[in-house]
Amino acid sequence: MSVEFIALFEGMRANPDACAAAKKSGVVLQFRLLAPVAFVVLDLSVEPFSVSTGEHAEPGVELTLTVAAAHELLSGRLAVAQAAATGAVRARGGVLKLLALQPFLGAAKEAYASRSGGTTSR
Repeated sequence: MSVEFIALFEGMRANPDACAAAKKSGVVLQFRLLAPVAFVVLDLSVEPFSVSTGEHAEPGVELTLTVAAAHELLSGRLAVAQAAATGAVRARGGVLKLLALQPFLGAAKEAYASRSGGTTSR
C-alpha cells in the first residue's frame, strides 16, 4: 500500500486544486502505516508538495493507521470522525492543522476514487 500511496500522492501533484489545497494547509503530514510498518511523508508546505518515505523527525500531523483503514478512508467507506472514534486511525498534531488538511484529504479521496474506478461515498 505504501507504493500505492506514493503513486497516488505523486499523481496529485499534477492537479492544480490538490496543489492549492496542499499549499493552503502548509502542513507536513506523515502517514504511519501499520502491518507492515511504512512511512509516507507529504510536505505540503512547499510548492509543489513533496512526497517521500521514511520517518519525519517532526511532522505537523501524523496519522497512524493500518493499510486496510487507509483504503477504507480513501475510498470513503470510513469517515474520519468514525475512524478516530473507533481507534482505526490515531492522529497526532494540532486540531487546527488537522482541520487545515480537510480540503487536501478530500482531493485525495477523489484522486483515489478515479484511480480505483469508483466514487467516494462520504
